[in-house]
Amino acid sequence: MGVLLLIFLLLLVYARKQDQRDVKRRNIIYVDDNDPRHRYAYLVTVYTGVQYKAGTSAHVAMFLTGEKGSSNTHLLTGEKKRKRTLERGSDSWFLITTHGSLGDLTELHIWHDNSGSNPEWFLERVLVRDCQTDSVWVFLVGRWVHPVTGLLVTVRPAALHEVTCLEHVLRASGRGESPRWTLVVQRVLPATEQLIHPLPEARLRHDTSDG
Repeated sequence: MGVLLLIFLLLLVYARKQDQRDVKRRNIIYVDDNDPRHRYAYLVTVYTGVQYKAGTSAHVAMFLTGEKGSSNTHLLTGEKKRKRTLERGSDSWFLITTHGSLGDLTELHIWHDNSGSNPEWFLERVLVRDCQTDSVWVFLVGRWVHPVTGLLVTVRPAALHEVTCLEHVLRASGRGESPRWTLVVQRVLPATEQLIHPLPEARLRHDTSDG
């Protein structure tokens, strides 16, 4: 009886730690380089793989391309003392803004500067949600981003059958996104006090601009 009680208490402690970790992950980083004049918002969730040393110390940047234009380049690395991002097995949430709708998204461009003590990065996938229309695009990557394989990743949105297959795999492994997406759109996004403003030490720039 005493052993069962001990196991139960250990499970409670473990569950509590997992809940706390999940709450931390719901914090959204309002990227520092958003143009204050831009009011159209996209929620970008970056999933880092679970492989050994899959997280990166490098500065990561990205921009989106759609049928109506491209976004500015945005740095996705928050200030480490305030919010750790892109760690092994993590999902990091970023709010980026544009001057208007980009239309149906056609490409994601994401890269890093190969800096720091562990710049190699296993990028699993990226989800982008249009906060106004609730449209979602899934970009499947599933590879290391480093000098050998290439520091720049350009990928098109996944087809419906690819997303459906991924959803089944995630649900089977307990890593499904659907409940958390609903939580963010309905609760976290309107609560601006929960947004975290990173102050990165370096910026990566691209000549593509949304004006």
